[in-house]
Amino acid sequence: MFMFVFLFMYDIAVLFLDPGTEIAFVLDGSGSIESEDFKRAKDFITTVMKNVWEKCFNCEFAVVQYGSEIRTELSLNEKDGPKAIETVKNIEQIENATITASAIIYTIEHVFVPENGSKEDSKKMMIVVSDGAISLWDKTHLEKAKNLLETKNITRFAIGVGNQTKIEELKIISNSESNLFLVGDYKALEGILSKLKTSIIKGIEGNTKRL
Repeated sequence: MFMFVFLFMYDIAVLFLDPGTEIAFVLDGSGSIESEDFKRAKDFITTVMKNVWEKCFNCEFAVVQYGSEIRTELSLNEKDGPKAIETVKNIEQIENATITASAIIYTIEHVFVPENGSKEDSKKMMIVVSDGAISLWDKTHLEKAKNLLETKNITRFAIGVGNQTKIEELKIISNSESNLFLVGDYKALEGILSKLKTSIIKGIEGNTKRL
C-alpha cells in the first residue's frame, strides 16, 4: 500500500514539474497538392493531436505551413484544445514552391521561442509532412536545418507522401529510419496514425521515465 501511494505521489509530482512536450507540424502547402489532399493532410494532423492528447495531457501543438511563403497557422500559445483543432481545419493552402529547409529553420526560430509560447525546458518534436523534393526556390541548405535541429535537441519525424519525394532528403530531416514514414498518397496517411502515435508517446515517455 505504501509503495502504491508513493508511486502515485511521484507521478503527480512529475506531472506538475514536467515542462511538457511541444510538437510542431511543418506542413507542405505547395501547389503540387490537390485541395482535397490538403484537407486530408489537415485531418491527419487533427487526428494525431487528438490521439496524442489521450495519452499526454501536457502536450501542446503548433502548425507551420509553407509554400510561396512560410507562416505560423497554429501557435503554442493556443491552450484551448477544441479551438486549436478548429484552427487547423480552417487553414487555407498557400500553394507554390516546396521550401522545406527554410520552413524548418522558421519553425525553430519562430515557434520554439518563449515569446510564442515555448518553454525552455520542454521536450520538442517536429513532424514534417511533404509530397515532393525541395524546390530550387529554397535558398536554405537542408544540412543547415539538420544541424540546427540537432543543436536544439529537437526530435523530428519526416512523412513523405507520393512518389515525388526524395528519400535522401527525408532521411536527413528525420532522426532515424524509424522516424521516417512513406505513404503512397494522402489517403494512406490514416495507415500510419497508430505507428506515429506510438513513436511520439515513446519519445515523450523516454523523456519523463522514472529514475
